[in-house]
Amino acid sequence: MRNRRRALVVGVLLLMLAVVGLRLILHRTIRLTTAEIQADVAHQFPVERNETLYRYRLDQPTISIDPATDLVSMAVTADASAIGTSSLHARVSATGSLRYQADTGELFLDHPRALISQVDFGGMPDRYRTAASQILAQGIETYVSRNPIYRLRQGDTKALAIRRRLKSLQIKNGEVVIELGI
Repeated sequence: MRNRRRALVVGVLLLMLAVVGLRLILHRTIRLTTAEIQADVAHQFPVERNETLYRYRLDQPTISIDPATDLVSMAVTADASAIGTSSLHARVSATGSLRYQADTGELFLDHPRALISQVDFGGMPDRYRTAASQILAQGIETYVSRNPIYRLRQGDTKALAIRRRLKSLQIKNGEVVIELGI
């Protein structure tokens, strides 16, 4: 009877150790600096689009993290023109919270808000300037909500195995901290 009780206690302890060990193995904290996100997003640029009525080019992306608000911003240089108008040049940014897409292991800006600065309308007539600014703002908001600012590395097999298990996503000390695991 005593041996049976001892075997039960040892079995329970071994099971607990296995669960704790498995959890430690499958738990992963990923810290991303602004520079790491910047390097990942830079590969997506320049972005160019030539349509029948307009054309634009987005280039020189810059990522920033505001630790006071936990918001992430991406700013780009935008050059755009429409048929019959001159080109405009601006610095456009979108700021939002982060969203993790589990099935792809990607980070997106969620609910981005656009800000246009350093606008040079060139010779664009005044009547087109408001519309052009709205198109730029809508364009950057759409771009950052549809295109990831960071992807977990495909070669990181541990991250791939557990990337669907997001435990938390936070901004701490100017870094993005992603906790994955079971």
